[in-house]
Amino acid sequence: MNPGCRRIFGVLVATCAACTSEAPGTVDGGEEVVSRAELVAVRVMTIVGAEDLSVTDISAVSLDPEDSTRLAVLDRSRRRVVIVDLDEQSVVASTGPTVQRPTEVEFREGQLLVSEVEPVVHVVDRGDLGILDTIELQQSIFAKRLHPTRRGFIAEGTDTHNPSASLFEHTMDGELLRSWHGFSTSDVAPFWGAFFWEHAAVSEAGDVFVASAMRYPLVHYDPDGARRTFGTPPPSYRPPRRPERFEFSGVGEARVRYEEFARSFTTISSVWVADDQLVVEHKDLDPEEMSFRSPSFSLDIYDLSGLEKVATSLPSPGPIVDSDGGRLLILTAQPPTDDWTVTEYRVSVEGSGR
Repeated sequence: MNPGCRRIFGVLVATCAACTSEAPGTVDGGEEVVSRAELVAVRVMTIVGAEDLSVTDISAVSLDPEDSTRLAVLDRSRRRVVIVDLDEQSVVASTGPTVQRPTEVEFREGQLLVSEVEPVVHVVDRGDLGILDTIELQQSIFAKRLHPTRRGFIAEGTDTHNPSASLFEHTMDGELLRSWHGFSTSDVAPFWGAFFWEHAAVSEAGDVFVASAMRYPLVHYDPDGARRTFGTPPPSYRPPRRPERFEFSGVGEARVRYEEFARSFTTISSVWVADDQLVVEHKDLDPEEMSFRSPSFSLDIYDLSGLEKVATSLPSPGPIVDSDGGRLLILTAQPPTDDWTVTEYRVSVEGSGR
């Protein structure tokens, strides 16, 4: 664990101003280079106090691009999205009963997009969170994350039983522009379903980067749809094994074996574009902690233009919950021990061979 970090209820919480890593990356030709990477804290945002029960969990956030004092928060336990005034540390607006099971929230051109477990996306007023329109998605499973594009938005929707496509781009009128990035059913081994996901990130230029939770390499689609693979696992990466069918069926000892399996490998938990960098987040579960799943997170950094890795295994103080331009928003503390806190970081990379 990075010095100056501590665990609170399964989330690695930073008490340091910056997390640093000196780790090997690669340049053209395979030559190894040591890069010094830092997560430098820019702003600490207290969502609500530890004793304020108006937010019970934070599953996703989106910073209002028109007002940096307002944060949209997905409170999945209460099945709603709220707007939090960061100056007042209070909830100022909430979705009503029409939004029943939200899964993601994202600002787009002055409005808020809210997806649900049912394949719909609501277009919501950024002020009072009233529903302006509802877009029915042309896919069979809920959208885990939304990615605004110039033409509309891309929804992630991995269905391991129907793997013909995992990404779906819609217009704001609900037209399905394209569906792509399928995978083979053989890619999804028994008991991988709970972990398997195709994570995406979209650049301002329209490039789409995809990272599978369970396997390498990474994939880049340019604005014309041309596909290219790239990327390598970090040195500490533990690939998942393929369990036998019915290996963990049953209760008792079988359940213990399954929990041991869940802690035995590294997953890619998300991927983000931050200015001229692509950030790949890895998650490991503590194999020594069996009473609950205790995650730790690390980041690999790629140069966006050449897709070369410039830093690896940078410790992260928690899970990334949003990317705001060139900044990463990371969940760094939570109740009951601390206030709900999201910290805004910039990634600083200094390479000795670049």
